[in-house]
Formats: sequence, structure tokens, C-alpha cells
Amino acid sequence: MMETHDFPLLFVPLVEEPPWTRRRTVSAGRRGEGGDDSGAATETRVVWEKLHYGEWREVPPTELLDLTSHEGQPWLALYHLTCSSSCRSSYGLDEYRRSRLMRVRKFLRDGRLVDQLPVLSDVARYLDELSMMAVPPSGRGAVMGASSASSTGLLLERVDVVREGIAGGNAADRYASIAEGQWADIFSGVTDAEDGTLRRIAGEVYGGAE
Repeated sequence: MMETHDFPLLFVPLVEEPPWTRRRTVSAGRRGEGGDDSGAATETRVVWEKLHYGEWREVPPTELLDLTSHEGQPWLALYHLTCSSSCRSSYGLDEYRRSRLMRVRKFLRDGRLVDQLPVLSDVARYLDELSMMAVPPSGRGAVMGASSASSTGLLLERVDVVREGIAGGNAADRYASIAEGQWADIFSGVTDAEDGTLRRIAGEVYGGAE
């Protein structure tokens, strides 16, 4: 989750460009001087909308930083992924990862989000520490977040031994030899007309005699 799929960086775009917030242009007719619709002009305006429990609702620009339940989920995920000691100890940091994580720092500066989710103060503190941390360039190893140990960029991944034993190696040649043996020992000497089991199934399905 941390090294292979890099979940911390997956949540950064959800904070920067949340899919549950949209801006669109709407048009509205304006009545003429006589109070009727004759000579009415069409004017357009830009509105912001947020998704609330499956419905899009218009919100004023001054309330765009008010978190909805959808918007709070990525922040809570970032909190657990960046502030949990088990996650930080298994997440290697380099220049690329640091630069991506620092993109969410600007949302925490005015303290409005922290007032709504107090745990984000820990995220802000982590990003402050991250900005001063010395990390290697991208592709030249990584510094583990909770220690001074440095990895060499080598990623170890557990492999399913049984699956590799079945599908790995020269599996194609092995299965080809098994198929040839089954054909020679089982199927080659019996035709469809002579197969008693097949005749019985055909009789049950089509109602014919065996």
C-alpha cells in the first residue's frame, strides 16, 4: 500500500482537484424595462457546487473551504498515512514524493481546515518537518520517514510460492506434455459415439435413448 501503490500520493489529486466540487456557468434571463419578458437579456454567472449526499448544491465562494463528508475523507486518509508511525516507518521519501506531498501544504496555512478537522494540525506539523528534511534525489534511494535509515532503492516483494510453482518457469512446456499424455491415455481411444457418459448426458438432456 505504501511502497507499491503509493497511497499517500494518490490522495494528493483528490485534495487539489476534488471530483465532488465543480464550477459551472449558468444563464438566467433578465426582464426588460416594462417588467415583461420582451427585450429580456440573457446574463451568465459562475456558480460553485458541492456534492452533498448524492445531490449537487450551490455554495458561495466564501464557503468553499467548508468541508463536506466527501472532502474530509482524503484528509483523514492523509492523516493516517503520514502521521501513523507504522506507515511512516515503511514509506521511503525522496525528492519526488516530498514535492508531491508538499502540494497540500497551502490548504493548511490559514487554519480554517484545522478548525474543522483538528487532527490536520499533525499533518501540518509533518509537512513542516518534511520541508526541512534532507532527502535524496528521485531514483537514488529513499529516506525512511520514522528513522535515519536510508534505503538503496531496492524493493522487496513477497511472491506466492505455490502460484509461481504452478505458473512460473517452463509451465507452458509442462502443461503441453500433460495435455499430450491425457490425450494419449484418455481421450484418443474414445469417440463421442462410444463415450457412455456422454451418451447418458445426451439422453437426459434431449430425452433420447442411450
